[in-house]
Amino acid sequence: MRRVTTILLLLSTTLAACASTKHRHDDAAARLHAADPDVAAARRLGAACDGGDFSACDALAIRHLDGRGVPASPAQARKLLQRACDGGDDDGCLHLAMLLERGVDRPADPDRARHLYRRLCDGGNATACNNLAVLTTREGGDESTAMDLYQTGCDQGDAIACFNLGFRHEGGSLPDKPTAAKNYARACELGYAEGCYYLGLMYRYGDGVTRDRPRALDLYEKACSGGYGRACDSLGTIYQNGSDVPADLRRATAYYRRACQQGLPRGCTNLGIVHEQKTDFPDGESPAALYRRSCHTGDAKGCSRLGVLFLYGRSGADKNPDKAADMFRTACARGFGAGCANLGVMYEDGMGVDKDAARAAENYGKACRLQEYKGCHNLGVMQAEGKGITADPGAAADNFMVACEGGMAHSCSYLGARWAKIPEKRKFGLELLQRGCDEGDPWGCKRLADLTGS
Repeated sequence: MRRVTTILLLLSTTLAACASTKHRHDDAAARLHAADPDVAAARRLGAACDGGDFSACDALAIRHLDGRGVPASPAQARKLLQRACDGGDDDGCLHLAMLLERGVDRPADPDRARHLYRRLCDGGNATACNNLAVLTTREGGDESTAMDLYQTGCDQGDAIACFNLGFRHEGGSLPDKPTAAKNYARACELGYAEGCYYLGLMYRYGDGVTRDRPRALDLYEKACSGGYGRACDSLGTIYQNGSDVPADLRRATAYYRRACQQGLPRGCTNLGIVHEQKTDFPDGESPAALYRRSCHTGDAKGCSRLGVLFLYGRSGADKNPDKAADMFRTACARGFGAGCANLGVMYEDGMGVDKDAARAAENYGKACRLQEYKGCHNLGVMQAEGKGITADPGAAADNFMVACEGGMAHSCSYLGARWAKIPEKRKFGLELLQRGCDEGDPWGCKRLADLTGS
């Protein structure tokens, strides 16, 4: 359910194109360029590097990767990092190893990266120990070697090594939850926000530690304040649903906003859902704008929600069934079941797309496989009634039962009503109708009353 998080220095691979055109205002442009603080800083670093300050060579290399004050050039960055490393600057060696491992400007060279990491780790560089452990794990190396490296990095104060060690203790082949908690706690103490959040998860659910929900919330808050958007989003959900705390939509909204601002796409989606209940929103926070942002950054649910807004023309989106279908298609392609089910409705009814029963059934089936039970129900209706596809009562019954077991009360009722008409299935049909009624389906209650006279 969780994934290992390994944080290496983010080395930008985007190449910036620098072009100039001769104009009579060249001199003025040059003066403005020289006044740019990034350019001035890069020039100072260049002079210091030329003068033998190898830490300046390292810093200038990072600027060449980011394109700050100098042209973006991974090749130039590599040369500068090699110079810094040859001059004895450990940061230069570490960053060079990262560049070699990732193969930013040429094919990756994990052997050279491994050699540099090992030398640095042996010399007491905790980050190098963590990175070597990550590389060892990624290449299918010896697990005990990787664990020893994580432990060394953690003992030397690398927060990410402590987190990775905790993660492997929590979910490895021989889980040791108490030790995992200790390592998450150490990562949290060293300022790694994700460690605080994972420790909070353990305390919230009593997973390997004594359950302590107030402490869990404190840890979530610490992680959120430390910039970990997932913690902010979790706090938003807790306060929206009133889980462990009194429900407080205002605080939930504030936490969702922080999650969104910290770059968590799901936080933007949840903020949009909260805003859908309103008629006015802060600038840039219409549900449509938030869903566009979350969809663009990878949240399939945001795409599906945006599709609904386009379908009905509300909350900052113009009515546009074509765009709605596109959004549902995107959500479905990313594995979001509701998007597939909604796309199925579009094909079944011919909204924004040509009417196509076969494609409707195909999308309902995909939604059902993704445990979006509305898709199971809708496919069952098409199969039971032969709506545009060949009737298949057996397959229909199977899909209704899947939906019924998945919590779709109307599916229980629908199948129950059909079976109640068949003498040998009447008893079970009435039981399904009763279940649908008990689970809140008014149609099931009415059909049950009609059939039993009660």
